[in-house]
Amino acid sequence: STRQYRKKGRITTAIFCIITPRADILRKADWRQTYSPPFFFGTINGLVVYADDLGHCTEVQTLNAAIDMMLFYEEKSRLVIITRSLYLTQYMVGEDGRVTRGVQVKLSVSGDAVEGGLQSVVWAGKGLLALATYERFVRFLDLNSDDGYNLSLSVLNDAYEKSDRVAVVAFNPVDRYLSVGTQGGLVAIWRYHGPVRGDGNANESSSSSDWE
Repeated sequence: STRQYRKKGRITTAIFCIITPRADILRKADWRQTYSPPFFFGTINGLVVYADDLGHCTEVQTLNAAIDMMLFYEEKSRLVIITRSLYLTQYMVGEDGRVTRGVQVKLSVSGDAVEGGLQSVVWAGKGLLALATYERFVRFLDLNSDDGYNLSLSVLNDAYEKSDRVAVVAFNPVDRYLSVGTQGGLVAIWRYHGPVRGDGNANESSSSSDWE
């Protein structure tokens, strides 16, 4: 059956929360056919809400800015939130949907993202975020090491106009291609050649030299 939830303010983003189901759900023989993972959604007013298909709907956080992006770091059971004020916060998520605030950083960006917020952020590997910040490069943030680096459009040489800015990013996790679209209509593609993240490598950190 269809569930409906209503909160004040426009819903700006949502993400499924892929965590191990509770013990009472796992005991059911057909749980894989009937189980629907819970989800979070955020609003223009800064509300963070946890809900599921059983009718539960709980406000778990109230932030002081609109919520632009939500991502779920499945391997660490973390909810990642980016607000209009460009704060990125990680929350540890319990099996009951309760969240505990962890690391918070202020994203230092310039350009249109300062006023309009971020509209394109993707996973570019386990724990590695690629961000389109309307600048002349793609920003990367490693949530495991808190390190960051950039990929500049300047490597495109004559195809690149100095006034152009990165507007959108997409990542293919199978072939490890990162596609970047610009405000000027340019599409650039990089491929990741570094160590496979999350496969037990001693050094899983990456850098701009891992992209060609």
